Parts: sequence; structure tokens; C-alpha cells
Amino acid sequence: MDIAVFENCAGLSKVTIPYTVTTINYHAFNNCPNLTIYGYSNSKAESYAKENNIDFVSLGKSKTMGDVDSDGKITSADSLFILRYSVKLEKFTDEQIALADVNSDNKIDSLDALTVLRRSVGLDD
Repeated sequence: MDIAVFENCAGLSKVTIPYTVTTINYHAFNNCPNLTIYGYSNSKAESYAKENNIDFVSLGKSKTMGDVDSDGKITSADSLFILRYSVKLEKFTDEQIALADVNSDNKIDSLDALTVLRRSVGLDD
């Protein structure tokens, strides 16, 4: 999120930040006295809220990038689903699309599938 994107928005009372957001600049919500941030546990949203003394409401456990089948694990099955999606053999929900773009380049391709496969066997973090 950009610097000061919501700065001085006194009327802003609630914002939901998805787990895919990994950067929130320091003044993004500066001078928003009535704000409560909704987000996932152990996410950037939660850490930002705590660092800036903003109320935080958890929406549950964070999702793991690459876990497109939402079984809580990164496996070769996730890699296969991503590869199949990249060649238009699978359809994904918006959430799966966000989880599949593991390198954050705004496209889902074989590189994402390879990254997930490497993670599934412990070659990458």
C-alpha cells in the first residue's frame, strides 16, 4: 500500500486487508483515529496494526501462498493445479488466483508452478 494512501481519513472506520498484501507503508493510515483493520492472523495487516496502535480484528489464520487447494500444505498437487490453470485447463476463484501468483508478477505461469513444486520438496522457502 502506498505512502499516506488513506492519511487523514477521519471517517474511515473499517478496512479489510487481504493476506496477499505484504507491504503497508508507514503513513498509509496516519491520522485515522476511528480505524479498525480486519485481516488475517500473522499477516502484514496484523503487524502493521500492532506497530501503529490500530485496533485489529482477525479473520482467521493466514493463507499460504501457493496452497491453491487450501488443504493447509504446499504439495505437488498445488503445483499441478497452477500449471493446469496456466494452460487454461483449470478455472480458479479470485482467492486461488491470488494464492497462485507466488512470485507476484501479476500472471500465473509455469514459473509459479515450478516455485510451488520446489517449495513442496523443501528446495525453496
